[in-house]
Amino acid sequence: MIKADLLLDTRAILGEGPAWESQSQRLYWVDITGKAVHVTNPATGSDRVIPMPCQVGTIAPRASGGAVVATQRGLAFLDLSTGALDWLCHPEADKPENRFNDGKCDPAGRFFAGTLHKDEK
Repeated sequence: MIKADLLLDTRAILGEGPAWESQSQRLYWVDITGKAVHVTNPATGSDRVIPMPCQVGTIAPRASGGAVVATQRGLAFLDLSTGALDWLCHPEADKPENRFNDGKCDPAGRFFAGTLHKDEK
């Protein structure tokens, strides 16, 4: 029988999108409804919370540092040290009822993300 242990009791509202960053040995994940990015160190049990100005659907670490996030306001680079966002684009600005929900990088490092209607869970 497999036994699961609780690593962190973060009380995330809607925790999703885990992405492992092997160089720093950190787990990046988002709390969509809680409007936050989490950077978790499993070795120490620490969890750094970076508040976001809007719902964030997914995160992917960047080889050059920082991360890319897909949010309800579009795509942005996230500076993990300061929490600053460098907005790139908002592909569905004409569809305010949509938000980014999930995404990952492919083996070539290209970031893909999908949207859904806000009424969908």
